[in-house]
Amino acid sequence: MPVRERLLLILPDKEIYDYLCTGCGSSVGSRELTAGDRAVAALQRQATSRVKTRPF
Repeated sequence: MPVRERLLLILPDKEIYDYLCTGCGSSVGSRELTAGDRAVAALQRQATSRVKTRPF
């Protein structure tokens, strides 16, 4: 069954997410995303979104 991610709390050093079942609405899990995790994810997104060009 699919789940929905819900942001519960934003703190200076982390964000706390809850995962809810889309069928019944009950909580099926949670995750804490630290500032370091966010920085790594941002760098990965930046690296994959760069357009590769050929040198002339």
